[in-house]
Amino acid sequence: MRVPIMARAATCTALMMCADAVHAADLQSPSAPPPPPPVFATWEFSATGYLWASSINGTLATVPPLPPVSVDATFVDIVKNLGGAFMGNFEAKYGRFILFSDLMYTRLLPDVGRSRAPLSVGVNIDSYSLIGLAAGGYRIVDGPQFTLDVLAGARGFYMDNIISVRIAAGPFVRGQKFADRQSWLDAVGGVRMRYQIDEKWLVNLIAFAGGGASKYQWDVYGGAGYAFNRNWAAFLGYRAFKVNYRDGDFIYNVLQHGPLAGIQYRW
Repeated sequence: MRVPIMARAATCTALMMCADAVHAADLQSPSAPPPPPPVFATWEFSATGYLWASSINGTLATVPPLPPVSVDATFVDIVKNLGGAFMGNFEAKYGRFILFSDLMYTRLLPDVGRSRAPLSVGVNIDSYSLIGLAAGGYRIVDGPQFTLDVLAGARGFYMDNIISVRIAAGPFVRGQKFADRQSWLDAVGGVRMRYQIDEKWLVNLIAFAGGGASKYQWDVYGGAGYAFNRNWAAFLGYRAFKVNYRDGDFIYNVLQHGPLAGIQYRW
């Protein structure tokens, strides 16, 4: 007995529909893993406090009309005359976008008094220095071990220097005060690289360069860091910072360099 052609076609169509249904059921089987949820960028923050054991070399003329002087001071010399200091930076990161700031404040009170009978001379120096950096950037390489950021912004300087001289000869006393305040702003650009050795250890390099009011400036740091946990880390390295600025009789042509150590908190 022969099956009509139309009947055979209907049978084949039904079998194909059943196969498609079975295949669709397999695709929708509970054993198939669900797609991963979308990843959204979140804000990340870090605050760092550090100590920079820097020496100073260069030429200064910070209280005209006094002449320029050559400076060659070690960190020990600076600490002996230190009246106060604060050094730290703050960073905010959203996805690959970065906001970075750094602040250094120092106050020096060097003891340069002189006294010799019958002439008594007293000299007091009070020197303030405030240097701040504000920059924004973008992470162009964001690998699991290596990252590379580009940064651009401005670094500002504020110097306040006061020299008080007191001369006494018997009953005659004469005093004189010299003071000068200077502030200026430079445009800077830089890069920051980090290589993660393992879960705890990393090495990094930060470099900035620029100018504007200054003839030029550059700032380089290289070092290593250790993460105690996801929030706390410590680092140790070496930093060199050069500024060449002149405005009339005011000269600040200085290289600061030395080891740097700090603690960072991330959240």
